[in-house]
Amino acid sequence: MNIIDISTVRNQTIEAGGYIIFDKTNVRRGLAILHVDGTPSTLIYPKGVYIATLNADVTPIGAGEITVALENNGVVLNKATFMGVAGIGENVAFSFPVSVLKSCECVDNHADLKISVSADATVNANLMVSRKVY
Repeated sequence: MNIIDISTVRNQTIEAGGYIIFDKTNVRRGLAILHVDGTPSTLIYPKGVYIATLNADVTPIGAGEITVALENNGVVLNKATFMGVAGIGENVAFSFPVSVLKSCECVDNHADLKISVSADATVNANLMVSRKVY
């Protein structure tokens, strides 16, 4: 089994269009999923299907629509959108399968997962990515 569980260790302010920075690796098993603490990227190299599970408390700084999105190499895979009220927190949670194709000498198909936030907000989050190998 390959698994990584990462989180923020404090509330952080994210500017519109920015990415959540994950400060702490809570659990890591296997070599397929990599994360460097203090960065937004979670990298996956071996081919396979992985499950990404996000749980985030999002408090908008202003009122209006806000989207929290799981991106792979800059492409949105899944998202949660809600109408935010300034200073009122909302919990966002979802799971989504991420398919990583086999790489070869001419094509690098690794995944670079990031979580973006569409509007200014304070965020505290946890991301778990796992792959069960039979």
